[in-house]
Amino acid sequence: MKIWLNLILALTLACSLGCARKVVKSWASAGGSRADATVEVGYTYNPNLEIPETNEAQGRKVAEEKCRFWGYSEAEPFGMVKRTCQQWAYDPIVGRQCVDMLVSQQYQCLGIGDDTRQLDVMPKKPIKR
Repeated sequence: MKIWLNLILALTLACSLGCARKVVKSWASAGGSRADATVEVGYTYNPNLEIPETNEAQGRKVAEEKCRFWGYSEAEPFGMVKRTCQQWAYDPIVGRQCVDMLVSQQYQCLGIGDDTRQLDVMPKKPIKR
């Protein structure tokens, strides 16, 4: 009986480690600060089930679009790519494991920002004098 239990445990563990599939992930805006001229882009995935494939150029394009919206000319990555587990789960066989990983990269906006650009969508009424 113990041999069967160990065999089932080994097969379950092998499948959970070896059954991950490659998944194409797109970078999206994940935060930032106009005042600090920084943009953060990222994506999420389940490290137990997915092997993410990303396009670094697509991530940079997302950051540059945000920087240009703020009036800057370009974006340059700085710092390291950061991986943060957002959700943990407990599996009785393998123990505690991450089921939702956030991968993020910060970018610095370069150039001179346009402080006159309005961020609100409602047009301002002219002041009557």
